[in-house]
Amino acid sequence: MLPMHPQPRQDELLSSWLVRLAFSNRFPLHTFCSGVLGFKGPIWNRDIDRHQPDHLLTLLCQETGQPIQALMDMTLARYESTFFQELSSQGVIAWLLPLGIFHRTHRLAGLQYCPLCLKEDPLPYYRLRWRIALAVVCRHHGCVMEGLCPQCKAPIIFHRHGVGREKAPHVSQLRLCHACGADLGLATPRYPNWSDESTVRHLTALTSNFEACPWSGLVEGVPCAVPFFGGMHQILCLLNGRYGQRLQRTFCPALGVDVLPPSRTYFERQDVDRRLELVLRACWLLQEWPERFVHCCRAMGMSRSRVSELPGALPYWLDMVLLNYLDLRTYIVSEREVSEAADYLIAHGREVTLDALMPLLGQQRDATRRLFKQWVSLQ
Repeated sequence: MLPMHPQPRQDELLSSWLVRLAFSNRFPLHTFCSGVLGFKGPIWNRDIDRHQPDHLLTLLCQETGQPIQALMDMTLARYESTFFQELSSQGVIAWLLPLGIFHRTHRLAGLQYCPLCLKEDPLPYYRLRWRIALAVVCRHHGCVMEGLCPQCKAPIIFHRHGVGREKAPHVSQLRLCHACGADLGLATPRYPNWSDESTVRHLTALTSNFEACPWSGLVEGVPCAVPFFGGMHQILCLLNGRYGQRLQRTFCPALGVDVLPPSRTYFERQDVDRRLELVLRACWLLQEWPERFVHCCRAMGMSRSRVSELPGALPYWLDMVLLNYLDLRTYIVSEREVSEAADYLIAHGREVTLDALMPLLGQQRDATRRLFKQWVSLQ
């Protein structure tokens, strides 16, 4: 058993706790993981919050007394059945911020932070929810999350403080940028700038507790999280993509906010400021569901087929709105229906003519003429 084993903090990332564990026992990370824990596999050149070796969890359980389930609750697998059905170890996953791992460093801003949380923490640590792309504002302070060091614009890679020989800093240094040493807790907090207070309230509710049905005030009849967040992700992709400008022009000018340009970069790789703007627009569209969304889509000429072009399956609550209000497909009458309509006329002693078929088939004159000619050619 380790002499010092600090307890995991509320909502703490496994990687954050592992670094605090090493620093509290005054060891560099490599020495701690390999020499003290006895884990010989790679750790810091992969995303251990997304995919962690079972043997590492077993060793941590033995050395700290933490149950395996408590350790699993500190990983991103906790969000299975909330944001995704299953957390795969590789590839792009909706709502999960990618780290862009290259050797033992990160190329992308895959970990956000709240400067006020880091400033107020007696001993700083990093939260699990800060890896989720939807978490664009802090649940406690309401300020906009940050993704980079405010001084040098480096991504947050807190484990780099403990990489290197004889490098065992104090836990308090987790508050500092690994690259330039700037205090992340001193970053000036920023707050959402949006004219509609109701939208900001819904944004705050969505980001406060992912697992407590925060969508209930927006969309009714969605019993669980995965279909709601799946549909919201589709709306965000719509706003972010090539039809997003046209859709935004139907409501942004009236709200006094800018129309965002389209982007080919997917939502999870956008910086936090653009993600905030996209989520605010999605929250506005989701209010008064589905009337507001349908009105804006019709105003821009959006059809169901345009939304269906987006990758991923549409959840039923969104697909039913598209089918009922935005399905502009023309019904194609089959040969059998034409034949049955003709048989109906004959059975009632009427002549099969163009004018007689039109009301039965529900088609315009030109379409009915084409169908009538096809029927005649088959006789």
